Formats: sequence, C-alpha cells, structure tokens
Amino acid sequence: MNIVLKSIKEVCEYIYSFINLEKNENYNTRTQNIYSLDNVKCLLKYFNNPEQNQNIIHIAGTKGKGSVSILISHLLNLLNITTTTFLSPHLVNINERFLYNLDSINDKELISLTNFIKKIISKNNLNPTVFELLFILYLLFSKNKKSDYFVVETGIGGRLDCTNIVDPVISVITPISIDHTNVLGKTINKITYEKGGIIKNNKNVVLGKQRYISHRILKKIAYRKKSKIYETNKLFRLLSYKPSENGMIFDFKFKEIIIKDFFISLLGVHQIYNFFTALQTVYLIDPEILNIIRNKGSININIPGRIQILQKNPLVILDVAHNNDSAKKLKKTLLFHYPGLKWIVLSGMSIGKDHKNFYKKIKGIIDKLIITSPSLYKDSFPENVYKQAKISIKNILFIPFFDKAFNRALSFNKPLLITGSFYIAGPFFEKWKRLKI
Repeated sequence: MNIVLKSIKEVCEYIYSFINLEKNENYNTRTQNIYSLDNVKCLLKYFNNPEQNQNIIHIAGTKGKGSVSILISHLLNLLNITTTTFLSPHLVNINERFLYNLDSINDKELISLTNFIKKIISKNNLNPTVFELLFILYLLFSKNKKSDYFVVETGIGGRLDCTNIVDPVISVITPISIDHTNVLGKTINKITYEKGGIIKNNKNVVLGKQRYISHRILKKIAYRKKSKIYETNKLFRLLSYKPSENGMIFDFKFKEIIIKDFFISLLGVHQIYNFFTALQTVYLIDPEILNIIRNKGSININIPGRIQILQKNPLVILDVAHNNDSAKKLKKTLLFHYPGLKWIVLSGMSIGKDHKNFYKKIKGIIDKLIITSPSLYKDSFPENVYKQAKISIKNILFIPFFDKAFNRALSFNKPLLITGSFYIAGPFFEKWKRLKI
C-alpha cells in the first residue's frame, strides 16, 4: 500500500530513508555503483527524462559554487529570465534546495511532488540515493514551473555526480581545492579531473580563478572536448575595492568598459570574483546584462551562511566554511572588514574533515573556541574534533550538547562567529531565529 505523505516532516523522513551520501562518504560497499550515472539514468526514464531539452547551467567547484549559482540566477532574473536553482546542502529547511526565481519551493508543492515520485519508486521497486531523489524532485519542480533556465549546482563532485546527466548550455567551474578526498581523490590533480567532468563537448565553459595545476588540467579537458573556455581572471580586472558596512564597493574593468563604485551586499573579496564568474556566464546568454548592472550600480542579495551578518550588536556572523581554503578566506575577510577583532567561535565539524588545520588557519581571530556536535544529518565525532583543535587553540571549551553550547556562546555577549559546516550553521540559525521571534 502506498502511504500518502501529508507533512514536510513525513517528506523528510521518506527522503532520508534512502542511502545518504551527504551524511557519510565512507561507504565501503556499493561505492562503485553509487558514484556513477547508471542509476540516475535508469531512474529518470521512469519520469520521462525531465532533464532533456532544457537550458541548463551546470556549476561545479570546491568553493563558491553555491554563491555563483545564486548570483547567476539573480542576474538572469534581472533580464526577466525565469530560473529554477538546485542547491546543496540546505541550511535549515529542505525547501531551500529548490528555488524558483530564488524563492524556495512551498510546502504544498514539495509534498505533492514527493508523493508523485514515491508512487513511481514504490511501483517500480526503484532505489535512489537521497541526492538522486532530491535531484529528481528539482527536475520535476523545474519542469512544472516551465523555467527558462535550470541552474544546477553539483553535489560534491562532477564527473560521477548524478547531476552530470544534464547536457548544459554552459558549464561553470569555481575555484578548486582539497575536499571530499574519500570520494574525489587525495590530490588536487585527481579532484580537478573529477570536477572537470562537467565539461561537455563543444559547449562553453566559464572558469573561476584557479590555482595553476587546476587551470592546466581544466584547459586540457576543454581542449580535448573542443569546448570554448572563458577565463574570468583574464576577462575581468579588479581595479580597486574597499569594505562597506554591509558588503564590498569596487571598480572593475570588463570588455574595455570600466564600472566604478559598484556595490555588492556580500562580505569578502572572494565574493567579487564569484560575481565576475556569474556575470561572465550570464553575459554569454545575453550581453544586455552588462548595461543593466552598470545602470543599477549594485547587487543586493542575501546568500545564507556565506559570512552572513545575523546581528550587529554584538556582532553575530554565520559561515559554512569547512575546509582549509575556506578557512583562509574566512579569516582574511573578517580581518579586512573587522580589523583587530577577536571572536567567540562556535564550531563543529564532520568526520573526514581536517579539523586540526582548519582551526589552525583561523587561530589568529579566535578569542575562545567552543566545540560542539553538528546536526545528526552528518556523521561526526565531536570529542575527536576537540582533541585535534586544542593542539593549536588553548582557549577552548568542549560542550557536546548543542543547546548548551548555543546558550554558552551567546552568554559572552561578544562578537560571535559560527563556522565549520552547514551542519553547525543550520542548527544555530534555526535556534537563533526562534530566539529572536
């Protein structure tokens, strides 16, 4: 009997009843079958291949792919082009993964779509992973909305990521660094090869700023596939920049055109480069976007969990940084916007992350570090994180229960930074919002 789901809680319980690779990447069995496109190819046939004959922009990378995805959708919306955006993971609600013109899917739509998918899965005895199921949800949602462009962020990979079933009009690759080594490989070469797997034959490719070895590998892949590469570090020139209270003000040059005093409501120089990547992508679709942003003079957009200011007195900032590269960018940004400020840091990291070096990278801005448990949706060993972190951080507390750690962090009434994972930032944001109601 096919039981009808009636609430978002039931929807989540159903979705997470399948194998969840976001929770634990260390599967020893079925790994070769899980990380392939075979299963999703089979699954999508039962849904009449909703990914086919669509205008798709496909985004991979290690850092910035979520920000770039949202910025691309925002810029397309400025052109009156409708978008659906697929993001992962979510911060608080699963609805955040499926956006139409940057608004989350509503509960009614999500429940209805999940019931439709559930019926087909049950009838045909199908076995998707959690991420495959989420991607199918997104594709059906996008088709229902008759979206002009599907903006698709990969999961952790590229070549064998289930989203790579798509045939994009543009592939976008943001900066690549070391992460998810259990799945993608332990060297930057192997990780770049995996991420570069989204490059398709004879299609445009937009490259964000890359380290030398990644740039070389990606250019080789594109050359082999006869794809044209647009390198943002060659096409854009950042002339000057300065921090503002709520973002960045900068001058830049693109296509012999200089735009001065442009404002973006995101903190950090890295977000300027993410903006360049998004602008180049949308420019390939419609060059009119350049005139639109020049006339507007600003981009006002909120990207949850990306050095996000929750309050100003005292400062509370939320960031989903979870690897060494993002830790360096986080520290650099906070020193740039808030020079000399020391932070109470509430953090937790999942199994497989480089805990010791992550905290070492942000050591210079820490007043006190509080280690706690991330969400149950991600496997973690907080006591081990604490042991690794205290090698370099002396002023450190271990409070395993999140609610107690939350209250203790706020009790200092000092600048507070929450970082280390989506799975620590999300629970904090949810609890903090309830506190402010």
